[in-house]
Amino acid sequence: MSSNYTTIRYSIENKVATITLNRPEVSNAFNNTSYIEVRDAFEKAGKDSDVGAVVLTGDGKNFSAGGDIQDMQKWIDEGDFIDEPIVTLTGEMAMAIRRCPKPTIAMINGAAAGAGAGCALACDFRIFAKTAKLILAFINLGLPGDTCSMYSLARQIGTAKATELMLLGEPISAEVCDKLGLAYQVTAPETLKEVTDRFAKRMANGSTAAYAKQKKALNEVFFRDLEKWINLEAKSMSASSKSDDFQIAVAAFLNKEQPKFTGK
Repeated sequence: MSSNYTTIRYSIENKVATITLNRPEVSNAFNNTSYIEVRDAFEKAGKDSDVGAVVLTGDGKNFSAGGDIQDMQKWIDEGDFIDEPIVTLTGEMAMAIRRCPKPTIAMINGAAAGAGAGCALACDFRIFAKTAKLILAFINLGLPGDTCSMYSLARQIGTAKATELMLLGEPISAEVCDKLGLAYQVTAPETLKEVTDRFAKRMANGSTAAYAKQKKALNEVFFRDLEKWINLEAKSMSASSKSDDFQIAVAAFLNKEQPKFTGK
């Protein structure tokens, strides 16, 4: 595993590894390199005996804008669309977070959209700034969703509510996330880092061996079909990216217009 990252920052302090999404100029939107580097960093932290807990956050105002819409338009222009290996990468990233044997904490400092929301949902804990929100708006791009977002939601809040949130594609405020049980804590933006640091240190100094056993049991029983989901997700996303609705939605987004879907 490489530590020469270009889209994230990786640091360790007081037994806490911090992975920072580091493309603030595009609100930490993911590209193919990002998926690989985040996956790599969580696997690295999981194997490091000097790490007791892992924090994931974003540089700047937002946690992550999700997939890069400019990339999507480029794929459309080139006739490549979204291929299955790309979607599989997003799933592998979420799976690396889910399967990390150390406690994982998403410090959500702003909007966490698309793949960003998927990463946050894959963590064990989510600490929100009051102004932060999850945006599971795949449907607004004519896409079913990736990064195991639906899977993670269904496991945590049930299929009925997960279906509602995914089909509506509306922003979910920190307050609503708290009511749904998705937030461990909600705090003021100015105290977010202090609150997260204090909690991460507490977890990092706990019984990491017992944490690992707990998480392994949870994964084997409640998340055992994650790889099957990732395969289904890849096929579904790839097929949907070839639709007229996807092309209409991407063009509308870039032109700051409302898409007029045709259902084709």
